[in-house]
Amino acid sequence: MSNAEARLSQAAVDLLIVIAETPSLAISGTALGNFHVDAGAELIAAGALQPDGFEPVTVSLADHDDAAVSVSWNSETGRHEYFSPTAGMVPVEDDVLRRFRLQMPWLLGWIVEHLGLGAGGRPVDLVSDRLWDLGDVWLGERKGDKRRTAIYFARRLGEPGALTRMHEALRSRAGRPPGVILTSSPTVELGNPAMTGGCAIVPIRTCALAGVAGFSFDAGIIRAAAHGSRPTHARSPVQADAEFRVVRVGNREFRFGGDKQRQVIQ
Repeated sequence: MSNAEARLSQAAVDLLIVIAETPSLAISGTALGNFHVDAGAELIAAGALQPDGFEPVTVSLADHDDAAVSVSWNSETGRHEYFSPTAGMVPVEDDVLRRFRLQMPWLLGWIVEHLGLGAGGRPVDLVSDRLWDLGDVWLGERKGDKRRTAIYFARRLGEPGALTRMHEALRSRAGRPPGVILTSSPTVELGNPAMTGGCAIVPIRTCALAGVAGFSFDAGIIRAAAHGSRPTHARSPVQADAEFRVVRVGNREFRFGGDKQRQVIQ
């Protein structure tokens, strides 16, 4: 069942981002079982990951050499097997070979839902399987502070030519309000800010709301990046929300309630 309203843990979001950066949007059942048991279970339960066939290879355990071997389906025995020179046909459990694929409609819907973009709009594919226009949202805590903000999502920005293709696609959206390009990619160094159509590139990892259980988008960080309320450098060890009420330095978190305190920090 797909549930784009799911509240995910930080570990699940980290895994989601990693898979979104793979060319095939896929991860093996073995990798989930060995390294991401809880996070993988969250994503499967939410509908973000769905079974997508079986891997064609596995590691030979019968010959103790950890060699990659091809696996085939034996219709007579009803199982996957590979041939070992010493052990003959060796069965392989389905869970070892099962492959899971990230559903991009789910990921885009998750972003739309959690930023309050509304269920009526449909993401527009600007660069096939790489860049989407998710629509506009009004961001700001107070009525007078609300600003209309364009939201995009991009993945694999480190690919050769990715920024050029993005620039060409965003030229057609020149009339849009200031916005951000949320991305699963790590921080991208841009030689020319015009390449992003005036939009700030913001890795999703840097948008986490501080001081809450699980992962939530900090709308203040996104608003600030889009409208220049404060400089946001994704790789800086110092991160703050838009109102400077919460400041994070590395793994430490500091809270400031008074206006004078926040003005000093700002």
